[in-house]
Amino acid sequence: MITKGTKLVNLDKLTCAIIKCAVDDYRAELRKKVRFQGKGLYINGSVEKFFKSEYFKFLIELNGEDVIKAIKEKEAGRKRKIKNGK
Repeated sequence: MITKGTKLVNLDKLTCAIIKCAVDDYRAELRKKVRFQGKGLYINGSVEKFFKSEYFKFLIELNGEDVIKAIKEKEAGRKRKIKNGK
């Protein structure tokens, strides 16, 4: 958090929004879809690079590899549910 005089500016919401957007983008990549069509090119693994970057470590003290693994496991469970009919 950053303090400016007596006001308190909270950066936690911005950090959460960045991470949530990255997770949503990665899920879309795993599903072979593109979010925000026409806003950029789909590059396989681009979000994965973000999770492994120093910037991600700066934003949140989590291991990017663990985040990638958790998202892949959740998507695999989702695919099994869809395949089994619910």
